[in-house]
Amino acid sequence: MAECAAAASQGGALSPAAAAALTQVLTSWPVESLFPVLDLARMLVLRGVDAGVGAELAGAMAAAAARAIAGAAAPAPNLLTAGRLFCNAFKHPAVRDVFLLHASEILVSRTGGRGGLCVGGV
Repeated sequence: MAECAAAASQGGALSPAAAAALTQVLTSWPVESLFPVLDLARMLVLRGVDAGVGAELAGAMAAAAARAIAGAAAPAPNLLTAGRLFCNAFKHPAVRDVFLLHASEILVSRTGGRGGLCVGGV
């Protein structure tokens, strides 16, 4: 994860091993532990391909953002950071296109509860 943080803050691209490790964390960590990883992902998407964020990693980031805010018990830091991650993804077209595949999961709650950034489809 140190390489991921360095790529986000100091430049350079993620190695394939670091991208794979980040993907694993994004897909396997419990929702209540995702906040710092979402924040790291938020910084990486600002750099896009220059940071080594390809389609597979961007997809894992978008899916983690959706998972982090699903349900009525989504932690507030997850809601805020997932929203910022989603917005930052629009800086680079390739990353944006992957995030748009998860837009309905991230932006709109299907349950009418607190899941999603815009409750009830508003």
